[in-house]
Amino acid sequence: MNKKLLIFSPGSSSGGGIHTVVSNHILFFQNKNIPFEVVETSGANVYRKILRLFICFFVLIKLFFLKEKVLCLFHVASGNSFYRKYLIIYLSNKILGYEYFIHLHGGMFKEFYSKSNDFSKNKIREAFRNSKGIVVLSQSWKDWMVSTICSENVHVVPNSITVDPKSNLSDLDENVRDIDLLFVGRVEVAKGICELLQVVKQDYFLDKNIVLAGRVFLQPESVFLSENVTLLGQQPSSEIYNLMRKAKVLVLPSHYEAFPLVILEAMYSGAICVCSDVGSIPEIITDNLNGFLFPVKNQEELDKKIRHILDNYSESTFIRDEAFRLVTSKYSLELNMNCLISLYFPSEGSYVSLD
Repeated sequence: MNKKLLIFSPGSSSGGGIHTVVSNHILFFQNKNIPFEVVETSGANVYRKILRLFICFFVLIKLFFLKEKVLCLFHVASGNSFYRKYLIIYLSNKILGYEYFIHLHGGMFKEFYSKSNDFSKNKIREAFRNSKGIVVLSQSWKDWMVSTICSENVHVVPNSITVDPKSNLSDLDENVRDIDLLFVGRVEVAKGICELLQVVKQDYFLDKNIVLAGRVFLQPESVFLSENVTLLGQQPSSEIYNLMRKAKVLVLPSHYEAFPLVILEAMYSGAICVCSDVGSIPEIITDNLNGFLFPVKNQEELDKKIRHILDNYSESTFIRDEAFRLVTSKYSLELNMNCLISLYFPSEGSYVSLD
């Protein structure tokens, strides 16, 4: 591997899904002794974002004059974040001649693209079409990318987590599952938190233990409904795993998603997932087989699915086993990272397609 991987992604302050995915990638690169450098692109305010942009420019120009061989990896979402990365892409490729891959993460990217003006759409297509490869998270995202933006060099490599191939679900102690309902993610409208809060204010849920874990983007009075709802705020990854091992149900009622990592983490931890049917979620969860799906923004169906699980939890072993089996066989970090490495460095070995 004669090139350094130069990774452009949000920093730890973002606390989002992209940062978690990239952190997993970094650990893999470290374990495999693959040379890399991470350049953060996000900031807490507009001034820090501009500063980060100039730091990215400086790093690229420095490596160019040092004559380092570099392959750039851009982890992108949508909105202004994408446009900032477009400027970095332009400098790295058009001016400095570096090849690059784009990893598309943002669940709202389709809407972002459709609402852009013609000039912006041309720039978006240009960024993707000039890349060495595009990595998307599911077949449905590949189909959209091929039909809308770029028809070549589009590869499906889903998000994944570290799994122990020797582990099994029976290793988890069922006696500790004292959280009836767990929500993990940004506490905001787009994550469907308003629908969830409307559901759990009903009498049925008053004796249930409900936990919300994530950075809050709503007014406090909109979140604290009753004593049975606990708002923890943003938690470290280790604590999220502990919560999932204690949870019976993980609920994700999002309006938009690309490929939520939290679902894989929950399935591997033995929590039953109840999720809206958006983005790539229906490609992970088969309703009533390894989890439950409901139509997005449909409070009645969300309520019905949650009650069904809690009322019949003792009979849920099959669903939990199927979920666990799927994650360990298909969404292993080792498997999917090896696919990425063969994409980045094709001379090192053939690419094993997951499409």
